[in-house]
Amino acid sequence: MLEQILTNDRADTPAVAQRRHLAAQVPGPRRQPNDLQSAEEAVAVARRALDDARQRAQPFLRPLAPAEADLRAAEAELRASHAALAEAPLWRRRGPGQRVEQAAQVVHATRGRRDVAAWEASPVIIEIEARAADLQLAEDDARHARLRDHLDRFTLASPNPRLERGVGIEPPGL
Repeated sequence: MLEQILTNDRADTPAVAQRRHLAAQVPGPRRQPNDLQSAEEAVAVARRALDDARQRAQPFLRPLAPAEADLRAAEAELRASHAALAEAPLWRRRGPGQRVEQAAQVVHATRGRRDVAAWEASPVIIEIEARAADLQLAEDDARHARLRDHLDRFTLASPNPRLERGVGIEPPGL
């Protein structure tokens, strides 16, 4: 299938037909629920899976929060050092310049520690994002099922044959 997409040997096929053909070939994880109850059950299952993934991820995410806080503090210190350097007169810029260099080194080291923590937590972050996407799909399917259920309850009324055109309309200003 991927080969067909890449080579696109059927350029004469309209895009809509091609998409339908490809969608029929690949069974996706997304399914249309048959009724509202199964859609709501799918939302509950997806919500539980997301909660479980978040609970399993807590030990891996704990080091990430302090690393990000340290990085924000180091970046704030760097901004303050830059501001002090900008306000200093030309003959007194050696000290503030050195503080800017030191703050930049601290930011670089802190960013490295944050990147390592993020790399170590990336598998669980990916899992959480995947479960959140599954929940979003389930909620969309449930919303569509609710709309279909709501629309199925509508009944079409026949038009009233006794109503004549223009009856009851008065011209403005009379």
